[in-house]
Amino acid sequence: MQVIFMDESGYSFNWEANLDKQPYYVLSAVCFPSEQLFLAYKKIRNEVSDLNLEDATQPLGQGFEIKARDVASGSGYWRIHDDERNVVRDIMLTTLKKYGGTAFVAVIDKLAHRERYAYPADPYQLSLEFIFERLQMYLSDISDYGICIYDQNKRLEDTLQNAAVTLTREGSELIYFSRFYDSLVVKTFPIDRIIEFSLGRSENSIGLQVADFFATMTYTYLKDSKPSLCGWWNELESSLGRKDGKLQGVGYKEFP
Repeated sequence: MQVIFMDESGYSFNWEANLDKQPYYVLSAVCFPSEQLFLAYKKIRNEVSDLNLEDATQPLGQGFEIKARDVASGSGYWRIHDDERNVVRDIMLTTLKKYGGTAFVAVIDKLAHRERYAYPADPYQLSLEFIFERLQMYLSDISDYGICIYDQNKRLEDTLQNAAVTLTREGSELIYFSRFYDSLVVKTFPIDRIIEFSLGRSENSIGLQVADFFATMTYTYLKDSKPSLCGWWNELESSLGRKDGKLQGVGYKEFP
């Protein structure tokens, strides 16, 4: 069984009205083999504890949270604690791979999405569909099943729950052009490897905090125009899923 944690970056209540402030939307999914989850949690919690961080009066994931956006921006405590900042980022981005995990990120370029389509789909539901499709392929390839835990977003909770149950019940509808038939083909892609979808609170979950780092650091990378010399991006990218060595469209999906 895979335990899959999901988080987002770039959310705004009205996505079309805030393109200048939130040009991208990123949804991440980090998959931990269930038998490795305890060991991964123990490692992360101990390494963070050794840093003696400010305000860490509770253990990580047990009432204490490190917000990826603060680490990414270097704000607050992190502004004058660059060494700790780098260590925390490294812990969050490398532990997944060390324990046999895999990550997926789906990116929606909101402006390009709005300009390309007369009636653009909701980016939040669209990204969930992209992630579910990739999780389905991954879980099928490893002959396993997964339960998903999404970081709580009260404004999206009903939308996400409804979208998730529809995908798992009815599958995902794929539309593509077939050269063989010389026409558009509509195909239903089953989503039957995800057996549970629920929401959790990141301050009480290390897995959700790891997912936060994958979503937020991907967003930071995009907003910084994909800098070529970026060591932490190389770390993140090395944990993204691949199929036959291919990353684009598999572990990393950018749309449109």
